[in-house]
Amino acid sequence: MRNLRYTFLIIAILGNLSLLGLPWWLVAVLSAGAAYFFPTKIVPGATAAFSAGFLLWFVLAYGLDSANASLLSGKVGMLFKGLKPMHLLLLTGFLGGLLAKLGYLTGHYAQKLFVGPAPKLVK
Repeated sequence: MRNLRYTFLIIAILGNLSLLGLPWWLVAVLSAGAAYFFPTKIVPGATAAFSAGFLLWFVLAYGLDSANASLLSGKVGMLFKGLKPMHLLLLTGFLGGLLAKLGYLTGHYAQKLFVGPAPKLVK
């Protein structure tokens, strides 16, 4: 349970700090690192990574969208057959969550490949 919190916080906090000037794909690297160094079961860990990535990108996109009164997202929505600005924000959040989840899966399987499972004790 503690590792899930660490995974969520690493992706959310370091991802937010990294978006100040580093590439957008760093969220996947952070997710992979969190999965490698804080191993958990795959489904809860991937869910935590998706949630952190979704919230990170959605909140960032919402802040940027609010700063320009939804002018750009309204025009981009017209290009995609009349999508509303909120739909584009949700799509942005979904893509961020998907990126974080795929990064988490990469780190999880890399940890299993290089470290391997814990040895079983024979009684």
